[in-house]
Amino acid sequence: MDSLIEIPKSELPTLRELYRAHWPSGVEGYCLLNTHILYPALTEFFQFKFYCPEGKVANGMVAISDKDYYQVFICPITSDVSVMENALFKTNVINWNRSVAVPAASADVLALLKRLVSRLDLKITYENRCCKYVLDRETQPFESLSAPENTYVGPLQPEHLNLVNETWTFYTDHSYHLFETLMKNGLTYVLYSSKDHSPLSWITVDEAGAFTHLYCIEAHRGKGYAEYITKVAINDLLKQGKDVLAYTLEDNIKPQKLFNKLGFNYVGYAWWVFLTKISK
Repeated sequence: MDSLIEIPKSELPTLRELYRAHWPSGVEGYCLLNTHILYPALTEFFQFKFYCPEGKVANGMVAISDKDYYQVFICPITSDVSVMENALFKTNVINWNRSVAVPAASADVLALLKRLVSRLDLKITYENRCCKYVLDRETQPFESLSAPENTYVGPLQPEHLNLVNETWTFYTDHSYHLFETLMKNGLTYVLYSSKDHSPLSWITVDEAGAFTHLYCIEAHRGKGYAEYITKVAINDLLKQGKDVLAYTLEDNIKPQKLFNKLGFNYVGYAWWVFLTKISK
């Protein structure tokens, strides 16, 4: 029997609530699971599978997505990652011969990975630190929101997918499909011009349940558009009873100031890590 055992969909809510009980350290696991419980089409599209060390939800979760690129989300329940580390070392579920992306790794997971690479003949080829922000679902929505003059809010439209995709910092040949899928699942928020219906600013919620790609067209910056569309998205998520999770690159000061202004709690760092096999 493998050290990582896939868990049935019926156990995902139980695992989700274990992350909620360890707040805010459990926010990544909670938001990831909550998103896939609510949007099963995302699970299917991104080819997600959910595993627990020894098949026990109390041991935390390893979620693997194998769509376009290979992502392994490592989400312990507590700071004791010994069982998780042992399971990752022994498992045949993860193909360590591939390039492996580990998104939103906590400090404990980063330390785990740095111990693991020597045991598995891997190397870390990329490591990026991001700031993590959380707005609790009990937060009161913003009141009396009114759209800026000559604008309106709507979901992303297919004719604007290329624009949204190509302005993303992490644009790849495959990221078009990411935004297309988020659009189809109602996870996009766009501020449009009433004059020509062009997008002015937008924000999306990704397959892990976090804000991604907050952007404003350069010619329209300084008008409060990015703040407004973020408030719209926050209100929608809060009214659905969802927590709001966001990341910013460590040196991206403007969105950090915005999230602080909007009442988010800064809860530390998360790392995006890429692993590859050492050639022999």
